[in-house]
Parts: sequence; C-alpha cells; structure tokens
Amino acid sequence: MIIDFRQLDNGTEIEADVCIIGAGAAGITLAGALRGSGVQVCLLESGGYELNEEIQSLYRGEKRGLPYWELHLARLRYFGGSTNHWGGWCGPLDESDFEARPWVPHSGWPIRRQALDAYYPAAQALCELGPYRYGIADWEDDARRFPDFHPAKLHAQLWQFSPPTRFGTVYRRELGEAGNIRAYLYANVTELETDENASRVLRAQIRTPGVTRGRCGPGISSSPAAG
Repeated sequence: MIIDFRQLDNGTEIEADVCIIGAGAAGITLAGALRGSGVQVCLLESGGYELNEEIQSLYRGEKRGLPYWELHLARLRYFGGSTNHWGGWCGPLDESDFEARPWVPHSGWPIRRQALDAYYPAAQALCELGPYRYGIADWEDDARRFPDFHPAKLHAQLWQFSPPTRFGTVYRRELGEAGNIRAYLYANVTELETDENASRVLRAQIRTPGVTRGRCGPGISSSPAAG
C-alpha cells in the first residue's frame, strides 16, 4: 500500500518491524526483498510521484572541496530517487575501490570486493541488465575479438547500460500490492529517536511540508491508512 502522509492526522504513529528511509534504488530494493516475508515494513519517501520544487529544495546546501553539481540538481527527492534521471551506466566495483588511500581521510572499506560477488547477479536483474559478465573474454567470439593491446599501456573495462530502470515506476505496483509493506509519500524524516546510549534507533520522527507530524517504529499503535 502506498499512502500520502499529508492525508493522515497530525500525531499519526506507524508501527513497523523495519523502517526504510528513502524510496530510491536502495530503499525500494530493500523493501522488495522483504515483500511477502511477514515482516511489517514502513518505507518513508520525502517526495511524491513527481518532482516537487518545495521538496527538492531540501537538498540545497553548501559545497566544499572538488567542483561538483549544485546539490539540489545532482540528486532527486521523489519516489524512485535519483533513478528518475539516472543514465543507466553500470559495472561492478574494482578491488582498488575498497582500499584505503593515505591522502583520503577515513577511506577504505571493512570488506573486500569479493564479499559483493554473490549479490551482483540479483543487482543485474533489478537494473534490467544482461548477464553478469564483465570480462573481455565473456563477449568475444569468432566474429568479435578485442585488439591485442599491451596490458601495461591500455586497460580495457566493460560496462552495461540499463534501459535505464526507473525504480519508482518499475517497482511501484509490486510494492503497492504487498500486504506487509506500507510506503508513505511526503514523509520527511527529521529526527531519529534512540535509546539512552544511542546504540539503537527506536523511532523515526516524520514531518510533511504542511507540518503534519508523526512517528514510525516498533511497539507503537498502528495508524489507519488514508490517501
């Protein structure tokens, strides 16, 4: 079920086992993975189904460091997230992407690339790509051979292009029909409530542009659906 949070009463409380913030590629994928599981999922999306300038302006901010796009132009804040303007260019991460770089503070991942290998085929399907094959030899045949360049002088890398997949359009129906998922539009998370030690998040505070307030978390009374 997909609900417009603006249509709910002020003070609405939503009970859920899992609260996912943001209905972009990651949020929609996580919610979809829990579809039909019996786990009660609350998916909170800042915007609606289309671009809204008031909501989009929440991305405005100051940039520092290397030149980059204006923040409110680089990312999109509505159902489907930045897949709504994504070009579809896909490829697996390199091993070097996980390594610490002395000149980049806090760089380096706690896992290696191989930890992701088992999940890439599923990601390929979600992004409506071809087979998970990114080696040069995977695409060669008698009629198509890659030139034999010197490996020290030329590094070849393959990419695949998604249609591109607009997650908010492609997966909206299955999320809307899932009995254990409630997605809320115009539901901006403004605060996370934690336990005394700040070691566990208990609830998410929600506000709409019209200043309707609510909360999402386990162990609180469930609100009636509306919208």
